[in-house]
Amino acid sequence: MKIGQLTIEHTAALAPMAGAADFALRTLSRGMGAAFTVGEMASTKGLVMGDGNSQKLLAVTEGERPMGVQLFGDDPLIFAKAVELALRYRPDFIDINMGCPAPKVTSGGGGSALMKNLPLAQRIIE
Repeated sequence: MKIGQLTIEHTAALAPMAGAADFALRTLSRGMGAAFTVGEMASTKGLVMGDGNSQKLLAVTEGERPMGVQLFGDDPLIFAKAVELALRYRPDFIDINMGCPAPKVTSGGGGSALMKNLPLAQRIIE
């Protein structure tokens, strides 16, 4: 299957699981035939503020490709800046987290809270 310039050769993929989808699991998953991997979610605010831990979550190696990075947040302007920063790591795609139910994420309006505010989600996507 071809999505834009990205070719997906298989059907199973590694989901972006916080605390689990680290470099080792992503590499192992690709080696076992995963169609693609997605890194752990990174905070858009953390990225824009220069947080080193958030930046580490964006690392992409050739052995993990195709690989996407996942971002979460609730401010379209900060999201846009974070995407610019994320693109420096050359991910194959960027995933916008709209499913995380963790209070730490949803209390700020990100994750699954975005699904309650579709106009905001649309602005972030744009």
